Amino acid sequence: MREFYGWIEDSKVSQLDACTEEVINNLKRQAARRRWKRAKSIISIGRMLNRRLSDEKLPRSSTASDEGTESLPDMDSLDPNKYQMVHHLRRQVARYRWRRAITRIIIQVKLGKSFRQTKGLRTSQIIIPKWSSDSSLDKRAKDKQGENVFVDMKRLVDTALTEQPKFFKEGSVMNNLIESGIEVVWFSDMTQSDVVYGICVQRQEKRITVVFRGTVNSHNWLINMKYSTSQVSNPVTDVYPGRRESLDIHTGFSLYMLRRRKDTQMNKVEEIMEKIDIIGREMAADGSYKLSITGHSMGAALATLLGKSLIYSLLLN
Repeated sequence: MREFYGWIEDSKVSQLDACTEEVINNLKRQAARRRWKRAKSIISIGRMLNRRLSDEKLPRSSTASDEGTESLPDMDSLDPNKYQMVHHLRRQVARYRWRRAITRIIIQVKLGKSFRQTKGLRTSQIIIPKWSSDSSLDKRAKDKQGENVFVDMKRLVDTALTEQPKFFKEGSVMNNLIESGIEVVWFSDMTQSDVVYGICVQRQEKRITVVFRGTVNSHNWLINMKYSTSQVSNPVTDVYPGRRESLDIHTGFSLYMLRRRKDTQMNKVEEIMEKIDIIGREMAADGSYKLSITGHSMGAALATLLGKSLIYSLLLN
């Protein structure tokens, strides 16, 4: 999944023009200034509190005579009364911040009222938003100053569908994925030491594609190195007499695909087949969908085992 996110980031096309970027940078600088002022205010308040506590802790004669030589008292050594005073001062600071926020809101309301008054509107007049699908929406909005007008969403959607803006670079992974009409509906990567696969659909063709990932980490290489074979019972001997009772399969790949989980008692083949059936029935209720299985490197071997199991299930049914 991290690799998939990387494809998305690498494929993105910047949708910002120079003017928009300049506005964003100005807002970031303003936010940084506000954070810096807030930090300086907190430091100033802390110094003021420490100075007040030190003045009350030490006698005035000693503070006047030994100014600059005495260190500030340790906060842990103060009695509960001092802590209560600090708590009271902090509450006062919180009230001050709250009053300042309310003042800003009141100023904004007053500015809005003054705007309506300059436009010749009554202060108590309610501005009712109006909907219009007319092409002259912008012109009429300019003529009626002070009137709030809803955006014509139908026109915006039609324009977006007509122009089809590009959000991903030409030739990138995500652009090719979108142009092909393929949707990723399932991605299994809960642990990198297990089988990593994805399930995609193409609704126009009613096609499901299962894609297996290849060798990536050390655990995958350990599985690849288990190149001895394991005996697996042949499921079609009852239907087709004369066949071998067992099949020889790569030990590592059989562990990946045929080992049963302790919680669900299902192996990877049964798990994937169940998901394929659910997705296929949702896309085509009568079950008339197409299925493709593919993979790279180790994923090709896992795709072969899944294909073998699917063929056997079709023969048995």
